Amino acid sequence: MSWTNKLLETYEMCASQIGIRKEGTILLPTGHIEQRAQIEVVLDEQGNFKEANELSIDEATTIIPVTEDSASRANGISPHPLHDKLVYTAGDYVTYVEENKKEYHESYMENLKRWVESPYTHPTIQVIYKYLKKGTLIHDLIDYGILTLDGDHLDKKKKFQKVTEQSGALVRFCIDEWDNDIKHPWEDLSLFDSFVKYYESTCQTKDLCYVSGKEIYCTDKHPNKIRYGSDKAKLISSNDSTYFTFRGRIASKNEVNSMGYETSQKIHNALRWLIQKQGFQEHGLTVLVWNAKNIPMFHIMKKIEKVTTEETYALKVNVAIKGRGKEIDPREDVMIMLLESATDGRLAITGYQELSASRYYSNINNWYSQCNWRDYTPYPNTIIRMAYGTYQGKELVVKDKIYKTHLKRLLPCILMGKALPKEFILKVYDQVLKMSKVDEKVWLKSIDVLCALARRESFDRKRLNIGNGGVWAVSLEENRQNHNVTIDFVLGELMAIYHEIEAYSLQISKENRTTNVMKLFTKMKKYPWRTLNRIDSLSIPYVNKLKTKANTLLKLQEEVAKQLHEMSSEQELRNLKNLDFDFVIGFKCMKEYIEKDLKMENQIKEEQNNDNINK
Repeated sequence: MSWTNKLLETYEMCASQIGIRKEGTILLPTGHIEQRAQIEVVLDEQGNFKEANELSIDEATTIIPVTEDSASRANGISPHPLHDKLVYTAGDYVTYVEENKKEYHESYMENLKRWVESPYTHPTIQVIYKYLKKGTLIHDLIDYGILTLDGDHLDKKKKFQKVTEQSGALVRFCIDEWDNDIKHPWEDLSLFDSFVKYYESTCQTKDLCYVSGKEIYCTDKHPNKIRYGSDKAKLISSNDSTYFTFRGRIASKNEVNSMGYETSQKIHNALRWLIQKQGFQEHGLTVLVWNAKNIPMFHIMKKIEKVTTEETYALKVNVAIKGRGKEIDPREDVMIMLLESATDGRLAITGYQELSASRYYSNINNWYSQCNWRDYTPYPNTIIRMAYGTYQGKELVVKDKIYKTHLKRLLPCILMGKALPKEFILKVYDQVLKMSKVDEKVWLKSIDVLCALARRESFDRKRLNIGNGGVWAVSLEENRQNHNVTIDFVLGELMAIYHEIEAYSLQISKENRTTNVMKLFTKMKKYPWRTLNRIDSLSIPYVNKLKTKANTLLKLQEEVAKQLHEMSSEQELRNLKNLDFDFVIGFKCMKEYIEKDLKMENQIKEEQNNDNINK
């Protein structure tokens, strides 16, 4: 099935939620949109003006009925059926504004009258129509102090909600009933239903809807405001009838796409609602994951709460993923959609996929368990920043276009189980080398990301039977037992030992600066043997300073150096150049082994506490 069918199915399966606002989102009825009102007018049940209020931005959102033309109006006369701007609703507009737009109000009143006199009329619109026939709306708002004059006309300097001139204010109406209960039409389900039925009765011409397969009233005017309130981009548009659209191939746009008005409304309202509820929007790209029954879905773009241990992290992932997975039938379809706009007026679906819920959750579970280093799975945004970002203001920043391009490459690996492109790892490796000289915090973060990606890539190789290497483990001992150790890996181990010797010395003496290992990290990658010997000589002062405190690290250094010489001759090591990213994994494994398994972190803290006591 296509995305249109799935959105239509979603709307119809969630019909019980239409018009009900929940957690700031609402599934709109057909023929309705949300607009921001500036003025609220309260009428009594006899159609008399009672009071008015100026609305703040927080309380301004209002569901209003719209026609096919008014929903997409730009210029010309296209009144909304009920709540609208003063130019339409106020019979005395021309008295207070220097514009001769009497026909706007006349058109509005004619349309409202037809609804009032139809079989689908409603008590609320009868009261509003009775009041508006008096033609005193602006006069009443001036008397009540909502509108102000500059001479004989509305003051152009006064703004509603800081941006809207008085003459451009949208007015919404409500009714104060006999028991002093204020009835809000924008929350009245019976009024929604009244307009839907009335408007359907006015749409007589029928054609074949390509989505539903029914003979119904069709439209070529489709909604915008899909991703957010001010969004002007349309997903479906066929207004280019002058130049290249039909040239020599078809006679009219209806031959390309014929969609029912009701169908279009349901599809767009469902999509808008889903994006508000559970869509992820960043750098101009919208990622949406949903199922037709609106069962809550685990979303890969949402962060899992940070935890402190590997066991706790695994539990959090299990609860987040499998907990959601139990709520949906494994055979149900899960839809994944990517949307972005190339221009302000056009929105495109740049990715769409349907897969079973069981496969979706299996793929996500594999990602979190495989693209993982101890208690850390990098967020997609972090992966892209670490791979393609530029260093600005103590962080890596990526441009929107680059972000969107590479997120579209990364998501299939996460959601569809595709193999991770090795380019991501190599790009992060380059970043590790650059950041070693620039920013220690970003450098360490980039190492974390590289190790997680490399681990996922090793799972991909195993699954696809590519190469002879095993799966990277997160511990030093496991990698040694699994024979994952390469010369590059062991050289990384030695670099970590030298780094910890110097860092240990600097921490005890309370010096805050980067180590020689960090400064020479790039050199180590290019010329490992020469750089290793230089670092060895630079470490001598720190070893002498630490004295017996360095014994554990020096013993470890001897063991690793012995292992290196058993794996390769000195001449081979002298000729070695351009280490692979295994070098960084070896560095990370040994660094964690020293800090966590050898408890060097605790030892450093004890030394610092003893120094403070002695002082």
